[in-house]
Amino acid sequence: MVKKCILVLLDGLGDRSYAQLGGRTPLQAAKTPHLDRLARNGSNGLYHAGRLGQALPSENAHFLMFGYDMDEFPGRGALEALGMGIDLAREDVAILSHVVSVEKSGHHLILAEGKPTVTDHEMALLTETFSSFESDAMRIRFHPAGWIRGVLTIHGGASRFITDSDPFIHGRPLVSVVPWDAYRTDTSAIRTPGY
Repeated sequence: MVKKCILVLLDGLGDRSYAQLGGRTPLQAAKTPHLDRLARNGSNGLYHAGRLGQALPSENAHFLMFGYDMDEFPGRGALEALGMGIDLAREDVAILSHVVSVEKSGHHLILAEGKPTVTDHEMALLTETFSSFESDAMRIRFHPAGWIRGVLTIHGGASRFITDSDPFIHGRPLVSVVPWDAYRTDTSAIRTPGY
């Protein structure tokens, strides 16, 4: 029995077919000699981490694929932080963060289209600004992860049971961060987005 293997996860590979590609998906139309060789010499299959047809975010699907229970899922931010070597105490909260461009419209900030151009100097200023930010006994740090990505860590009684602020669709207002419904009366969940 082989004791080691290489597992290749083709995450996010699904796509739609296009008339310009003769009714094929981009992957079907692509020349893929290396993937073809891996497929010929390995084992292949489809795996549904959740229910058939259920679209899961990558982090949830990977967590389930490796045999963990979703009740133990620490959140994407915590996984990113641990992958970056950031030490987290049990009560710390880690949030995956992206720098985005916004436009003001009335009393709202609207998610602008496209990725912002951020210099190394600007990221260093952002990191420095958050290196000593404290509010309501909570300490917030920004840890850059390259380009426009990073992880915010919150120390001092924060809650991870808060909503996302990303509307995911350009031209939509940023979403207010609020406690999850099940935690709407929880003091730490109320305090966390209020910093």
